[in-house]
Amino acid sequence: MGSGQLHYSVLEESQHGTFVGRIAQDLGLEVKVEIKDINDNAPVFSVREQILSIAELITSGIRFALERASDADIGTNALLTYKLSPNNHFSLDSGNNEDAIPLQVTKFFSINTDTGEIRVIGKLDYEDINCYELQIVAEDKGSSPLSGHCDVFVD
Repeated sequence: MGSGQLHYSVLEESQHGTFVGRIAQDLGLEVKVEIKDINDNAPVFSVREQILSIAELITSGIRFALERASDADIGTNALLTYKLSPNNHFSLDSGNNEDAIPLQVTKFFSINTDTGEIRVIGKLDYEDINCYELQIVAEDKGSSPLSGHCDVFVD
């Protein structure tokens, strides 16, 4: 009897019991089944809001770890990158909603794209701004990337 290999690719979402092929078994061939994942799960943060307390006199460059996002996909579809929301203008809480002031958060904070750590890069002054609001976006590396977000309040 001859020898050889057959390769099948089966989508992860295939129906249970999908016919792959008994011909290979009948011929005594080795069968390798490759399960391909489609990017059907968006990254999810375990909490939608996080509060980060940072002292006003903190040294620039200090990093703060946050809860990371997870993605139920596998392979490249589960690899995540982090960023501050593309709209870097947030309102800041001045104690009176009528007085909301646009603020460019990237003047005060940066994010590590691999770990999601927040780094202070500007001087924080809670007399001028008593709460900073950042929106962190986690995006997977699928061919059609999906994303999730988390709001972080710094006080």
